[in-house]
Amino acid sequence: MGSAYSTSCSSSSALTAHSISSAFPFKSLSKPSTKPFFRFIPTNRIFQTHLLKPINIMSQPSQFSPLKSGKAEGLVGHVGFDTNRVVDFHGIDQKLVDKMVYDALIWSSLHGLVIGDKSVPVSGLSILLESARIPGNPSVSRFADALAKAWVEYNNPRSVVLVVVQAEEHNMYDQHWLFSVLKERHNITSIRKTLAEIDAEGELLADGTLSVSRQEVAIVYFRAGYTPNDYPSESEWKARLLMERSSAIKCPSISYHLAGTKKIQQELAKPNILERFLDNKEDIVKLRKCFAGLWSLDDSDVVSKAIARPHLFVMKPQREGGGNNIYGNDVRETLIRLQKEGKEEDAAYILMQRIFPTVSPTFLLRDGICHKDNAISELGIFGAYLRNKDKVIINDQCGYLMRTKVSSSDEGGVAAGFAVLDSIYLT
Repeated sequence: MGSAYSTSCSSSSALTAHSISSAFPFKSLSKPSTKPFFRFIPTNRIFQTHLLKPINIMSQPSQFSPLKSGKAEGLVGHVGFDTNRVVDFHGIDQKLVDKMVYDALIWSSLHGLVIGDKSVPVSGLSILLESARIPGNPSVSRFADALAKAWVEYNNPRSVVLVVVQAEEHNMYDQHWLFSVLKERHNITSIRKTLAEIDAEGELLADGTLSVSRQEVAIVYFRAGYTPNDYPSESEWKARLLMERSSAIKCPSISYHLAGTKKIQQELAKPNILERFLDNKEDIVKLRKCFAGLWSLDDSDVVSKAIARPHLFVMKPQREGGGNNIYGNDVRETLIRLQKEGKEEDAAYILMQRIFPTVSPTFLLRDGICHKDNAISELGIFGAYLRNKDKVIINDQCGYLMRTKVSSSDEGGVAAGFAVLDSIYLT
């Protein structure tokens, strides 16, 4: 069973296959709509809503920064730059890539923290916006329904959903909301355990059943286990192995977890690889045109071009969650350092074609101060997919997520402080 979101301002979505024994969510980052600014409105009128206290509007960018800002060197100036003059992106459709960029996500989160749902009463002054143009966003309830369906497929009314969490979890509120709804709507119990606790309290029964604290587990939902910091000792690895060997439904299993890494994405972009999974040649051509350029650091020609023109590339490690990618001159310096050291560390990275989305002016509100800045918005479509062998049980969209960040930031994580949750107004 999987929950995921893909991003595209054209509201298209992409899904990967998941077995009943595993799940894997992901996302695809895209360039926002190239229509005139006032045709696509994520935040341009935010300063007129929820006027609960006086607001100081800064009409021009200033030293005050409502969001974290990374180093985005000359972002606006690079928009529309012909990257094909520098490196061949293996025949990709450049216009399509400008609209969609694939970037795997490890688990679906923030679905309980969505703002701008038209089902919520609006406070403050009316700004003459039609509520019908604000789409409903039932992500929490639909995710709960998907988990409930997987729980039914497991077929033990006494089983529980195991939520794997970090020892010091900060991004917890959407988790609690989801499982509160799961309990209220479907009377399904969930338990929260760290990897260390699972190692201490878990056991694998003879028939493959996973038991934690003497409770049979139907679904393992991973909200931890994606970074090296989550495995400080052998205990955490033993817990992961225990769960993978069990018959519980995993979200995701280790195979789908690895399938979402940057390295696997880069391997899938190689010639003749998609042919292993698809038979229709037209489908293969269409899918390959959606890929941005992806290369390993074994490609000396591409590495040389990245050193010469680092602003056209991004170096990505096998990490998620924001704050890990390498941009701009840091790409050049890191590549040169790796070449000099001659270590195997370069295998931990891939090079990816950098996409330069459209930048739009917007207003960001924080601490009663409305700050005008240039911003980039990303629209994500949540989805759930559940199958048992060849039988597809669920394949449906489950709401959306809008993130907005200042254009001066390379990163875009919400929890990391680089972006804010936003809402959309359709025109």
